[in-house]
Amino acid sequence: MQTISQYQRLMTLLGLSWFLMGCSSWRDMQVETFELPSVRLAPDGFALQVTFVRLPTGEQDFDTDLWKEIDEQAVNQEMRQRLNENGFRCGLVGAHLPDALRALLDKKEQNSTLEATSQREIDSLSQNRQINTRSGKRSEIVTGALQDQMIVLYRDASKNKVIGKTFEQAQPIMATKCYANGDGGVEIYLTPEIQYGQPKKQWIAGDGTFHLLSARDREVYSELEIKAALVAGQTLVISSTAESKGVGHNFFVDTAHGDPQQKLLLVRLAQTQRDDLFESEPLLPLEQLNKDESAGEVVDQP
Repeated sequence: MQTISQYQRLMTLLGLSWFLMGCSSWRDMQVETFELPSVRLAPDGFALQVTFVRLPTGEQDFDTDLWKEIDEQAVNQEMRQRLNENGFRCGLVGAHLPDALRALLDKKEQNSTLEATSQREIDSLSQNRQINTRSGKRSEIVTGALQDQMIVLYRDASKNKVIGKTFEQAQPIMATKCYANGDGGVEIYLTPEIQYGQPKKQWIAGDGTFHLLSARDREVYSELEIKAALVAGQTLVISSTAESKGVGHNFFVDTAHGDPQQKLLLVRLAQTQRDDLFESEPLLPLEQLNKDESAGEVVDQP
């Protein structure tokens, strides 16, 4: 019995030493990081990353400094003028973000670490979205909360006057479409529209069939459509003008959290599968593509 007891004590000591050595090895072990593979897209697919940030309230100098580093010339002059008259401002930044914009994104990341109760207060501005879409497919970016009543002032250039409308149960939407442009990038189109009223069922044609969809009425501002060419890594920045006015005010000025806050929408081309240089057949011109107007993927509001 004594021999067995000594044997048990010996095995216990050996086991304890192995355990301690194992713990030490576990602590010291280098853990390799890894990234998930890129999403496999359709041959005519694109991946867009979408996020919103808020500008500091009452800091006009910050807004001025920020736009100095954004290329507004990427949008033609006539379009810029129409957008400006209706309270919109937009431009492009490259893969290297301006310092002022990076500071806003870093601040947003800090906010995302708050507890859940505080998180609800800063809403989903702390979250990013990704849209996996295809050439000509409609997606929707919701830029503001649903409002019981929304008053919109639109400057009609053709009539040279401001037209005011009131919408019930209204929400601002950026209807988004992308088309391959042949150099590995895309032409992106964003059209402001107000969706309002109660959802109605309607038949929508597409792919030789009809689909029954539930959708609300839309006020589409096609004259304010934003068009830009993006290559992978570039980001389109859209916001309201410093002077809050017109349709841009309804899309990018938040009045539901105390003092009015200006928002920026960032749309980054993250991935594309199309490039005419490697296509056996050339892409169809944009005007020949079937622009399906049925509702596509919806990206939640900020």
